Amino acid sequence: MTAGCGGDDGDDEVSTTGATEPAPSAPATTAVGAEPVTVADVADLPDGTEVTVRAFVFQPDEGATVLCDVFGESYPPTCVGPTLVTNGLDVNALPGLESTSGGDLVAPATWTTAPVEVTGTLADGALQVG
Repeated sequence: MTAGCGGDDGDDEVSTTGATEPAPSAPATTAVGAEPVTVADVADLPDGTEVTVRAFVFQPDEGATVLCDVFGESYPPTCVGPTLVTNGLDVNALPGLESTSGGDLVAPATWTTAPVEVTGTLADGALQVG
């Protein structure tokens, strides 16, 4: 065993008995408790990854509940850019919800007024929650 003093110089090598070997790499996943990622970031993560996504939630009256990074300027809002389908998310338990009313003459929908953090596991291109 080799001991020494000094700071971490950022090298990814471990010295044992004079030989140099690459340090083991961390898996390419985002664990729960790590910094939240965006919907756009999720596209690069493999199935089975447990992740926390910080995004707006949009739930139409009919169709899939989705997460998105940006809402467009419309009423009700619409997602702009990439979306991530969620399964098992209880939208009614989220803070800052708005919904269209029956007399609005627009499609019924519910959405968050600010981004929220949703944790789940990626499977088949969707975020499985709960």
